[in-house]
Amino acid sequence: MFTLAYELAHVFVGAAGVSHLDVGKSPHHDTERFCNRTAVKFLVSEEELTAHWRRVDTLADSLQAIARRFKVSVLVAARRTLHLRLIDRKEFRKFYESYRQQAARTPDQTTGGNFWNS
Repeated sequence: MFTLAYELAHVFVGAAGVSHLDVGKSPHHDTERFCNRTAVKFLVSEEELTAHWRRVDTLADSLQAIARRFKVSVLVAARRTLHLRLIDRKEFRKFYESYRQQAARTPDQTTGGNFWNS
């Protein structure tokens, strides 16, 4: 969903895409930042997210619940909660590093690929 909204934002501004694969870091190109923000705001509205944000057992569980509700990845959910100051940068970095390590340890499934290997 995010990729579709992101690419539509590129079409809207009439700009070619620039690859940015590290979701843990902010893009430096103005068009990329605009397209990222537009896609996230379109998919995960501030009002709806803040109304449904609940800290449960762990940050990962909270982000998973948001990701399921809005049909986005947990990484998109994490970035949005960071931008809305529902979590701080330290929490985001800790979650992001844990997510990357877990994804790197998870063997590829026969039903799909591994994001980090793609």
